[in-house]
Amino acid sequence: MARLFPSLERNLREITDYGIGFNQDGSIRFRAESNKQVAIDGQTGIILRTWREHLISADADFLTRVWPSARKALAWLVEFKRNPYNEIECSDHYARAGASYSAFLAVCGYTYDGTAARIGFAPKLSPGNFKAAFTASEGWGSYSQKFKDGKWSAEIELVHGLLRMHKLELPWLGRGGVRVTQNNRSVKNTRQAGSIVVDEPLRLHAGDVLRVTQA
Repeated sequence: MARLFPSLERNLREITDYGIGFNQDGSIRFRAESNKQVAIDGQTGIILRTWREHLISADADFLTRVWPSARKALAWLVEFKRNPYNEIECSDHYARAGASYSAFLAVCGYTYDGTAARIGFAPKLSPGNFKAAFTASEGWGSYSQKFKDGKWSAEIELVHGLLRMHKLELPWLGRGGVRVTQNNRSVKNTRQAGSIVVDEPLRLHAGDVLRVTQA
């Protein structure tokens, strides 16, 4: 629905969830004005949808308007269970963990398309000295990047499973020459603005390290 009628979904968040159904303590009522019961797990879904609505908006105006209420709603959830990941197996456990994880993805600027073998990182927090975990369809590992002596460098280390990669997207690529290696072996590639495309798709296994350095 949000992809087809984005303005309608933004209206529901702003007028209903953070308007009619919003309590001063940060809780959101189930079914807005027709019910006094707090949504709890549904409230985590509202926060996730708020982030979705922002991602498909043309600008930050929507998020700017609802952010004070969204922040208050998330704070209420954390206080309600005193643990953003919750302690129980089902119910609101998954939605609340998902709400927290979406913030992690946003900080990492992580993009991934397994079918296209495309992966990218655009860290928003300490981009000059950054490291974080990532997960892919067949494996997981860590990504790090540094800016030192006027040059960028990045490293993908696979800890478990398999990572297929044909295209790597990094915002600083395209500023001068780059060298790409897999386990210290040179990898042929074509450089584009903000990305590199390897001539032959790579397969990283556990323990493999891909490095990208500015020449």
